Amino acid sequence: GKDCSAVIRVALYASGGADVNRDGLPDTITSGGILRSYIQTFSFDISAGHDTESLGLDTKAAGSFFPSGSSEVYASKDVIIAAGRGYHRHPGGSWSQSTYFLAYKLQADGSAPSGLSIGSAPGYVLNQFSMDEYKGYFRVATTERARWACVESSEPSVWRSSWTRCKWRRVSESKSQLVVMKFPESGTSEYSGEMKTIKVIRDLGVTEEIKSARFFDDKAYIVTFRQVRVS
Repeated sequence: GKDCSAVIRVALYASGGADVNRDGLPDTITSGGILRSYIQTFSFDISAGHDTESLGLDTKAAGSFFPSGSSEVYASKDVIIAAGRGYHRHPGGSWSQSTYFLAYKLQADGSAPSGLSIGSAPGYVLNQFSMDEYKGYFRVATTERARWACVESSEPSVWRSSWTRCKWRRVSESKSQLVVMKFPESGTSEYSGEMKTIKVIRDLGVTEEIKSARFFDDKAYIVTFRQVRVS
């Protein structure tokens, strides 16, 4: 068979536990499952000589399955971090928005990137500027969007379903947070590293969503916005 040594393990994405609910789904899950997508990263030296006829480069690759069909990518000189949207299932059957992270460690010698750690945070990131790596910590700003549900009601409504007596209502407002996570300590096995949440600053811009974020050293600047309909 082929050498799979560069394929990063994904078992930690099921860190919510081995227990499954009555539907047979793990407590931590994404819309398409752990094997939803496959991400590859490549490294090569653009200053090295190459075959001018084929324009080939000596590339090295690493890859991992990723539990999301969409991703934003943050990169620094030391790490590459992919962020994908998913969902987290809670006891009782409720779901919440969640972003999953996969971090690669970049090698100074040009060898293939290695798996550094995985992690997750509530809500969704806006773009790559909502993420930052600083002195061994990963900082990310996310928004949990407002949730709607069909709530039982006796009021007449054009939104009422023909087969149930319910009305669509907003059951939670949008809100944002700043999450600080720590990468695994140096020397930790690359296949057992999970980012640990150190600090969460909650309820930023309740009823609003993040529209811009920037990190500068030990400071974060976050802009939230809500569109208001004027009668």
